[in-house]
Amino acid sequence: MARWDTIAQDVLENLSEEGQRKTSKDRVLNELGRVEDDIAREALALEGGATLTTIIAQADYPVAAIGYRIVEVFQPSAWRRPIEVVHNPEIWKRIVSQPHLSSLQPLYITLWNGDISFHPAPVDVQTLTIWIYMRPTALPARGADPTLESQWDDCLAYGATYRLLKKRLAKEPTLQKSLDRYERSYNDELTKVGQQEMKRMVLGPHKVDHSSERLGF
Repeated sequence: MARWDTIAQDVLENLSEEGQRKTSKDRVLNELGRVEDDIAREALALEGGATLTTIIAQADYPVAAIGYRIVEVFQPSAWRRPIEVVHNPEIWKRIVSQPHLSSLQPLYITLWNGDISFHPAPVDVQTLTIWIYMRPTALPARGADPTLESQWDDCLAYGATYRLLKKRLAKEPTLQKSLDRYERSYNDELTKVGQQEMKRMVLGPHKVDHSSERLGF
């Protein structure tokens, strides 16, 4: 049985326990698709890594992807001082507005407005690896199985059950306690699996795969 069918069956059983036995499988599958879209938009980030070769006196390097946060910088051994990653654009503006820093290497790095930026600009040619979280550029494609990995199956089922019960709440106010329970289960699962994914991506082991190409250095 395809994963979508298995998850849909779980949702139908959840609804049956709440007295909702007339919901069609097609309607459940449609709702599951919307939940997967929500997770892809809000809870997931794609991990991408690529090498970047610096150019003397060039501070900015375009990123051909919707990157939004630097995870880790593996700097060359020639750069002895650690580079500080800056996430806040206002802090970055203050840093670059300071008098020129005298340094043989960049001291700060940020990802902002489509560019990887160093400050001060590199004074030599070096190669470093940068890992970035990227927001999905497209919603998951529909197929026999969800695009999300199997650890998200419970989250998908809770989310679809919650959404379908919510549509019945106006006519059946007694569903409120069940609605609250499934909302908690969905959010708890979203947090748990999301944290596992973040830990896996940040702590590694890092793997260079097709996602690396999306950075486009």
